[in-house]
Amino acid sequence: MTDVTDNWETTDPLGEEVLKDRVIEAAKRGPTYVRFAAAMIRDDHVPVKAKAALVLGGSYVVSPIDLIPGLIPILGQIDDLVVMMAAFGAATRLTPPDIVERHMESVGLTQANLTRDRETAEMAGRWAVRTGYRAARKLAGKSMRFVAHGTQSVATMVARRSPESGVRSPKRDEG
Repeated sequence: MTDVTDNWETTDPLGEEVLKDRVIEAAKRGPTYVRFAAAMIRDDHVPVKAKAALVLGGSYVVSPIDLIPGLIPILGQIDDLVVMMAAFGAATRLTPPDIVERHMESVGLTQANLTRDRETAEMAGRWAVRTGYRAARKLAGKSMRFVAHGTQSVATMVARRSPESGVRSPKRDEG
């Protein structure tokens, strides 16, 4: 039987530095994606489900309630990137290609940009899950050592105070 943790230890085909550069590149296109989403939402020819995907994705990004809070450096922004790129993927699949192409062209976005940024978001999401998993595993190990040490200390204190150990507890004043 294969250990599930083996899958979390694998690395992306890109190194972390290249992935970081690609995430920054995708983030720089953020304003372009906002203009693209706004144009799609205003267009009467875009299906309601596609508009809903864009609105939901945008709402998640601006909402103070996140799966991973934005206060956590890097990880907090990656979940926003993953959600938004998933929303763009859904919206572009649900919309006729000619309408998508027209709006992409109007804001200076290409299909290659969208595809690359969606791939980057997917890889960054996997990296974030792996990183979180490793940190949780490390924290759990430290917690177990702390608990084991605490249990051992309590057992030692009890043994020192027990009548069988020959050491007597200090007497209380009875008065």
